[in-house]
Amino acid sequence: MRHSGLLRCCLLALLLVPVGCDDPAAPPETADESDLIFVRVAPDAPAVTDTVVSFWASKSETREVQIRYASEGYVGKCLRFTVPAGSLQGVEDSVKITVRLVSRELFSFQFEPAGLKFNQNNPARLEVRYRWADPDLNGDGATNQADEILANRFGFWRQERLGEKWIRVETHRSETELEATTPVAGFTRYALATN
Repeated sequence: MRHSGLLRCCLLALLLVPVGCDDPAAPPETADESDLIFVRVAPDAPAVTDTVVSFWASKSETREVQIRYASEGYVGKCLRFTVPAGSLQGVEDSVKITVRLVSRELFSFQFEPAGLKFNQNNPARLEVRYRWADPDLNGDGATNQADEILANRFGFWRQERLGEKWIRVETHRSETELEATTPVAGFTRYALATN
């Protein structure tokens, strides 16, 4: 079933509430992969130009990389990953970073090299534009109140290694940009999901 642009905008407006841990001292929320609902890309979303992008991050200057959409109707970012000057840890001067779109159907990304760390007081930053998220979040073929409830909770989750539990992380959303952002202290897999 196709959804109108107005319906998509209304549902996406529900996704703009900041999410994350309410109490920083509380243990992080975790979930098995089977217990998460991953945000899917809408069927009418434009294709991305590249599913794998790389760049050289430097200790001395801010650098970034993007995965972008490209079509006649829309050109813009899907993902932006930024490493500020002074953020890299455990490397001499620079390191090659690779970001991989895990699936064209999900907002899920793998970061390499594994184990790379960033300064927690000056972390890297991940931004994902969810303008092309499928408003049928639970995938039941209808966009309704159940999807609205799920939309209120969706944010970034990270997984250290395949098969391990996913951990919910701090997420901020922008109403004007329709994007979610999170600070990144180390490398792993990140996805937009809800439980």
